[in-house]
Amino acid sequence: MFRLYWFYAALLLAAFLILIILEDGALQREERPVTTSLGPRDVAFFLQTNQESVRLNSSLRSVRAHLPEAPIYLLSDGGPLFLSSAAAFQAAAFREEMPTHLADYMNRNFTCRNHLARLAKAGRWALGEGAKFLVSWEEDTRLLRAPSAMPPADLITMGNIGNRGFAWGPKELQRLRLRAESSKVDLRRAQKVEAYAARAGYSAGPGSAWRIRSFLRAYEASTPEELDAMYNVQDLCWEDFALQRNLSVRRNLEVQEMLRPFGDLDQGIQDGTRNLDCLVCLDQCKTQCDCAEGYSLRQQFAWIWWFLAFTSYGMEQRQKLLWSRPCGRCAVADCWPSCKAGCLPGCPAMVHPHKNTTLDCE
Repeated sequence: MFRLYWFYAALLLAAFLILIILEDGALQREERPVTTSLGPRDVAFFLQTNQESVRLNSSLRSVRAHLPEAPIYLLSDGGPLFLSSAAAFQAAAFREEMPTHLADYMNRNFTCRNHLARLAKAGRWALGEGAKFLVSWEEDTRLLRAPSAMPPADLITMGNIGNRGFAWGPKELQRLRLRAESSKVDLRRAQKVEAYAARAGYSAGPGSAWRIRSFLRAYEASTPEELDAMYNVQDLCWEDFALQRNLSVRRNLEVQEMLRPFGDLDQGIQDGTRNLDCLVCLDQCKTQCDCAEGYSLRQQFAWIWWFLAFTSYGMEQRQKLLWSRPCGRCAVADCWPSCKAGCLPGCPAMVHPHKNTTLDCE
């Protein structure tokens, strides 16, 4: 009888251990980022600004044109509650009393710690709305088409950006390697200097996205002291936080800075003319639909000059010229939407910086 007892006890223990192993494996599979196909509510947008404007509404309109069900967290940064824009574009309006802007050099109230706290609020809300990703959105960002998938990473950043200025330039990296300063902040950063260097410049600008669950787990495991030591600029704050918490970071081909050549610096993908071809196609639609004034003789001469230059700099100058052409109400009715649709398969999903009315044709 005792032998039978021990047999059943061993069997139960073995079953228990197997369940633990399977559960642990399931958790690891859940936590390991994978390429994610996107449904209509999988991507939420976090937009923080201090006033309603035509540019704000145009940015929101571009989201709603392609993702009508996507959750939008519209945050007033010390301004009024944006009820009008929220109602017009089915966004949820929130407000923070203290204005911070996007960096401490713009507003001394900005700290990475406070910014991430706001982001965590938005992330929890977005999770409750069924979203898996939270995208940083701004008034000068536009959605040209719905993104098809998110790369396998916790933080997904702009594809063709590698900003080596400000804090992650060669001089700063060398200073951290030498540990020239002995402050706690510098010692903390020095421990991650090779991770900074491996990024080949920071790239977490507008259009970047957090995998929400990964971000919240890392945020909730962080101490105030750790957060206070992060870089106090939004783009750097995001990437610094990810690397300090050992989260994966990867650039995204579908998010592009349109004044630079198309590419993904992580994968070594470069297509020098793809962003230019997208802009040329859209510009031809502006002309065809009579949505913008024609180019001046000076602008036409500049185009020919930079076309004959046959250099990457010349190509970027042509992109700049196309990107600066404002757009308004089109004289040819119902022309712009159909013409634009023909261009979009060759364009990135998310584009920046949209300082003028380049794509805001009506």
